[in-house]
Amino acid sequence: MMKVVLENYPENDCYERVKFLGSRFALGIQPGQLCAGSNLVGRDTCVGDSGGALQTVTDPSSCTFHVVGVISTGLVGCGVGKSRAVYTKVSHYLDWIEENVWVCKEYQKVTAIKTSLLPLPIFGSPVDVISHDCVNVVQLIVGGEPAQYGEFPHHAILGYLKKDTIDEYKFECGGSLISDQHVLTAAHCFAMEYPSIVRLGVYEIANNNAGRQFDIEGFLKHPKHRFGKVYHDIALVKLENRVFFTPSIRPACLWDIESRNTSKFIASGFGYTGMLKDLSTNMMKVVLEEFPAEDCAERLNFTNRFKLGITDGQLCVGSTSEGRDTCEGDSGGPLQTVTNPTTCTYHVVGVVSTGLKGCGVGTARAVYTKVSYYLDWIEENVWGPKANSMETYEKHRKRIRLVMCRLGFNKHA
Repeated sequence: MMKVVLENYPENDCYERVKFLGSRFALGIQPGQLCAGSNLVGRDTCVGDSGGALQTVTDPSSCTFHVVGVISTGLVGCGVGKSRAVYTKVSHYLDWIEENVWVCKEYQKVTAIKTSLLPLPIFGSPVDVISHDCVNVVQLIVGGEPAQYGEFPHHAILGYLKKDTIDEYKFECGGSLISDQHVLTAAHCFAMEYPSIVRLGVYEIANNNAGRQFDIEGFLKHPKHRFGKVYHDIALVKLENRVFFTPSIRPACLWDIESRNTSKFIASGFGYTGMLKDLSTNMMKVVLEEFPAEDCAERLNFTNRFKLGITDGQLCVGSTSEGRDTCEGDSGGPLQTVTNPTTCTYHVVGVVSTGLKGCGVGTARAVYTKVSYYLDWIEENVWGPKANSMETYEKHRKRIRLVMCRLGFNKHA
């Protein structure tokens, strides 16, 4: 096996070399292709390398490569002069790959129903047709409407023990189930208290028998997050036991590329339904829009919380319709979209992080943590080499002791 370092070049670099080659490159270099090669003579891929990987390592400590391209076709021989070649761009085909291969495909199977249809000819063979049984998403919290039962099967709520009780909980943060043992949420949900449980499949808080309850094994906030700040506001909760998936309780997928093919998303949660109002006892949903980061930056008072403005790891989201927003109590919950309604599967684009000026005041804007920006960190700690490490997740009991000490309890313990 041989290896070679190549560089990425502008598409026009390859096009200048292929525009005279006729019908093979009649459309030039397309968005689904990469132009790669070397300015050092003789560095190239060649016949027999086809289908192989063009790859990079984003974090050497993880020992994991990311495949950027697939070797497709050369232009003028192999390694002739300062060579260039065309590679298939993996990110361009990511939805297709995920739909047919990745873990999201496994999650979608939970709702799949196989029906055998018998053709009219007497000796015809039955034809299997796959459909999905899920709640229709109404593409429509503050200014929202109640969610239908089963509509958000990945939505999680974090339960904090009420004072002087051993089995009564208050639910002040949300999250998203993203694997059979992990919930994605906001780091600030752990600033003052540590939740004891996670509930899944709940659409009415008052119904204590609704859904399923899981104890928390550990918690991992992003290493760059600082409590009291608004940046890197993302965390993972690891459950003590694995979740058995059903049509009404199953994970969401993660939005994993920087570009987004829609500017409208759905937020869900049990937060306050407006300023000076109560926490909602029913799960609410609301349609929100993405706005340029400058839209949020203009509304900020550049206090210590927002001294860096809106960063690349954040999204500016809100509505031009008055009163549509997320609020306190929705923190950690998902900002989501459905790319293909027939699969019944949401993609989580953002995590509810922080408001700017109250909840639903005028044409509101709020800041959400951008999931795609933290994808490497999430994958490393949920599916990667650190997922099962005893050192990765801060243990539940240890965290309770730290919080109690911070609040002034058991100082001499």
